[in-house]
Amino acid sequence: MLIAPIPLHPKRLRERGFNQSLCLAEEIASRLETDYTEVLTRRKETKQQAKMSRDQAILGKSILLVDDVITTGATIREAAQTLRREGAKEIWASAAAQG
Repeated sequence: MLIAPIPLHPKRLRERGFNQSLCLAEEIASRLETDYTEVLTRRKETKQQAKMSRDQAILGKSILLVDDVITTGATIREAAQTLRREGAKEIWASAAAQG
C-alpha cells in the first residue's frame, strides 16, 4: 500500500512553510512500515479542485489518501477519481479531523 498526502498549492505551501497532510502521511507510513509518495499535485489555487497524478507509480496499487481535515469531502473525492483514472487498485481515505 502507498500512502499519498493531499497536496497544497505552491502558494499556500510557501505561506505555511509545510504541508500538514505530508507530515501526517510520513508518520503513518513510518508506523505502517510502508512507503509514502507525493503522486498528486494541486493545479488550481482553491481548496477543492482537481489533482493530477505525476506518473504511473500508482498503477495497480492500493492507495491511502491522507488529509488534515475533511470538510465537504470534495478534495478527497476529486483525488480518488484522479487516482482511479490512473489505475489505482483500491483507494482509502484518512484525515486527522472532520470539519
